[in-house]
Amino acid sequence: MNIREDKGVNTSDSQTILLVDDHKPFRDSLGTPLETIERRVIEETLRHSRGNKNLASKILGISARTIYRKIEEDKKEGGKGENSV
Repeated sequence: MNIREDKGVNTSDSQTILLVDDHKPFRDSLGTPLETIERRVIEETLRHSRGNKNLASKILGISARTIYRKIEEDKKEGGKGENSV
């Protein structure tokens, strides 16, 4: 596992989240539908951000609204709930 500071994300509350450069989990995802991989990445980012959707969206470079929409879509498909995507 390699942690690189140049990939840190600055948050409005003066914290920096360091992103982990470890591609092993993605090697195991070959052949997995992109929608499933996207869901896993969002779920893991939400875990990392302790459920903070605004911070998770900043880390992922997407809007918070996208995370909320993905959660709603997952609920409609029978997902696990609030922090599942």
